[in-house]
Amino acid sequence: MVTLGIETSCDETSLCLYQNRKILSLKTYSQIELHKEYGGVVPEIASRDHLLKIQSLFNECLYDANISSCDINLIAYTAMPGLIGSLMTGIMFAKALSISIGVRAIPVNHLHAHVFTFNISHCISQNFACLLISGGHTFIYKVSNLYNIKILGQTIDDSIGELFDKVSKSIGLGYPGGVIVERIAKFGNCDEYKFKIPLLGKDNFNFSFSGIKTEFLKVIQNIFKKHNVPRGTSVDFILAELTNCGGDNFEFSLDIANVCASLQSVIVDIVVNRLKFCINEYGLAGMDFVMCGGVASNEFIRNGIEKLCLKHGMKFYVPPIELCTDNAAMIACIGELMVMFDESA
Repeated sequence: MVTLGIETSCDETSLCLYQNRKILSLKTYSQIELHKEYGGVVPEIASRDHLLKIQSLFNECLYDANISSCDINLIAYTAMPGLIGSLMTGIMFAKALSISIGVRAIPVNHLHAHVFTFNISHCISQNFACLLISGGHTFIYKVSNLYNIKILGQTIDDSIGELFDKVSKSIGLGYPGGVIVERIAKFGNCDEYKFKIPLLGKDNFNFSFSGIKTEFLKVIQNIFKKHNVPRGTSVDFILAELTNCGGDNFEFSLDIANVCASLQSVIVDIVVNRLKFCINEYGLAGMDFVMCGGVASNEFIRNGIEKLCLKHGMKFYVPPIELCTDNAAMIACIGELMVMFDESA
């Protein structure tokens, strides 16, 4: 069975041809450059660009896989959650193509697709725990099977990805924030600044990151006041000074690196604190553990979660980095799994 996956939930237009856990062709166009000047995704711009790109990406997928549209047996498309205009582009394309070639089109939950992404590389689709951390979502799941996914904890305000974007914007470093913060943080001391862990002792399973954001902004204001440096200093300039250990604004750059490193460190502390409660309360020790979503590509956070898993006898899995961010391969994968599950039921 050849499955076409379609992902247009936010600012990536992605299509994938997929067969038996093998990616035949994957084409993803990122709109990051379009949204950079606004410091985040603009829904109207996103939906218009999906319309411009989706047909050509589909044609490229067919060409690379050396098949025709008539060889497609199933279409899986992101139906929720996401930006409504962006979602509608993919939904209408999927339904029109479904009618045109006479195959079934099935809706897919974008978050659940992230959860099962690692099935592509590891062939595990049941009885595991999962931490989903992305630009818009932070969840802890216990997964029995495709249709039995229990939420154990989630953010009550900002997601980790949103936190990174907002703090990066506050420094004037741009969008997307996660990659920028991670690059700079590698030069910093993670013990330089101490942030409080929100909800400590009050809510054992859910996350809160808005307080961290407020603390971070206060620190940043003091750093800019101390060094009298204008906001908007380029990332490349900061990295150049940190790499060469010198320059007119080296002390400023080092302070920025330290606060970014400290931010990553407290994020790991928060997540580990929540996971410990979930592991003990829900008997997760010894289970396979999956970390997925765009923030899963952050090496520092990934290493911190892996250490916790090792302590509790949990095998730690992360999808290939290129499949951590939004992509159509994960949509095709879960679409194929849904059909297989239904047929075996």
